[in-house]
Amino acid sequence: MAEAHYHPSIWDNNLIESFSTSYSYKSHANRLEQLKIEVKRLLSSSVVPAVLLKHIDAIQRLGVAYHFENETKEALSLLYPYVTSGFYSAALQFRLLRKNGFSVNAGDLTNKSPIIISISYRKRFWISHHGDNKQMCLTNSGSGDGRFMYSLSKDPEAILSLYEASHLGMHGEDVLDEALNFSTKILKSLTGKLDNNFAQKARGSLVVPLHWRFPRIEARHFIDVYQKDDTNNLTLLELAKMGLTKFVCTLTTVDDRYDVYGLPHELECFIDAVNRWDMKAVEELPEYMKLYYVAMHNFANELVFDVLKDHSFNVFPHINEEWVRLCNSYSVEAKWFCSKYTPRMDEYLGNAWISVGGHAAIIHANTMLGFTITEDTLKSLKNSRLIYRSSLITRLKR
Repeated sequence: MAEAHYHPSIWDNNLIESFSTSYSYKSHANRLEQLKIEVKRLLSSSVVPAVLLKHIDAIQRLGVAYHFENETKEALSLLYPYVTSGFYSAALQFRLLRKNGFSVNAGDLTNKSPIIISISYRKRFWISHHGDNKQMCLTNSGSGDGRFMYSLSKDPEAILSLYEASHLGMHGEDVLDEALNFSTKILKSLTGKLDNNFAQKARGSLVVPLHWRFPRIEARHFIDVYQKDDTNNLTLLELAKMGLTKFVCTLTTVDDRYDVYGLPHELECFIDAVNRWDMKAVEELPEYMKLYYVAMHNFANELVFDVLKDHSFNVFPHINEEWVRLCNSYSVEAKWFCSKYTPRMDEYLGNAWISVGGHAAIIHANTMLGFTITEDTLKSLKNSRLIYRSSLITRLKR
């Protein structure tokens, strides 16, 4: 059996064995399914529109929306095209509906709702419902009387909600341009006067608006923000925390199969299964390897599905290539170790920059960021000298 010569542990074995944990693969998987059921129940049972909108927003920002696509669409459909009361919720509804593909217009319509917000330049903003076309609209009356029926400056969260909604504007929607200008000025004036949590959120949005953020990075950031929210949902929070760092965990686990546990003939079976990329191949693996192969296979296929759904682009050849190349590099190192072969420097570096996992991580990360993905983008990453040199530096420092 291949053994990696790690530094001796600083932990006493008896101390380690004294620790207990409630987590196991089975209990973890069961808990995940339980949480998903609870969230689905939450979406179907929320009767207050403002509360339902906050739940949907949290689900999407926490990075767990892929579990509840049908439920989210159904919940938004129940609200559409009717406008929720309160400007914070109305602006949030506008943003969520437009983001999720509903017909939402921003325009100067004649059929106004009673939600009138006087905000800037002696003009008013409405969240209105156009009865004929059944479209929800954010509109500006252009009235010059300067009367305030509701002061947005007294509701910072509403200002922030308007600011985020205004970034989903399209060409020609002047009302959203004006909303952006106004909300930006107000947020800048308020950041130093309000509590730290809101000021932190506002400053972050002023630098990078929500609509421009990388979804996976936003999910990690929003977990910290959401757990400080007095109105948070603990089920959503727990589910989000369970979904982090899948790629790193999968890579590390597969790496350990080669470094520590696998016998040479077992590692050959594993690399053959990876090259075939077929679930039937799992039957030919040792029992202890089956779980890791299935986890790797499911993770990669889930990522391919998400990208295909969101961008209509098939990244499977690229993701598959990265896992095959990564596992082959592990196999090369295992063979060197088992045969007690000392590779030449060029041999070692030619394999080491791949086995460190940096290139695979960049390819995976690029597909998760939410940008439009093209063949040329991925090809440029594959040939990137910057990634190559960074990977070499990382390997040589380890």
